[in-house]
Amino acid sequence: MRIREARPEENDEIGELTARVYLDGGYAPAGSPYLPTLRDARRRAEQAYLLVESEDGTLVGSVTFTAGGTEYTEIADDGEAD
Repeated sequence: MRIREARPEENDEIGELTARVYLDGGYAPAGSPYLPTLRDARRRAEQAYLLVESEDGTLVGSVTFTAGGTEYTEIADDGEAD
């Protein structure tokens, strides 16, 4: 297992992986208006740190790490992170 910063050429794969996790986990139904946002890893990477986990060269997970008070923050305040 290896965790590292995502590379730009991985954005499409990361977006599909993220959407699939939300769909398969029941966090977003098929046709949800949130799915395009989940698939837009390129935009997330421009606004936050996008990290990935890979095993044998295959992406198996990702994390968006963002500073408080930014677009992708859910609960963090200024000086904190999500």
